[in-house]
Amino acid sequence: MHTETNTEQLNAVEAAIRQAGGVKNCARLLEVSERLLYHWIKRGHLRGVAVERVLALEQKSGIAIENLVGRSRKRRCNGA
Repeated sequence: MHTETNTEQLNAVEAAIRQAGGVKNCARLLEVSERLLYHWIKRGHLRGVAVERVLALEQKSGIAIENLVGRSRKRRCNGA
């Protein structure tokens, strides 16, 4: 299995976790399981995650919260 080492090719969540010391350290820092971190990496965003955890990861990694949360999808209303 090939793993990208260049943070430019990683999603922001994975890059932040690596810059903050890796999965094991981040799990301790954020008080979550390593499995949950891998789930966040797979999703590629932290929308819906407790703001305290997102802020802690932002502070530890230096990656802006906007990049960690990602764009929200706007729903369009077609008149009613």
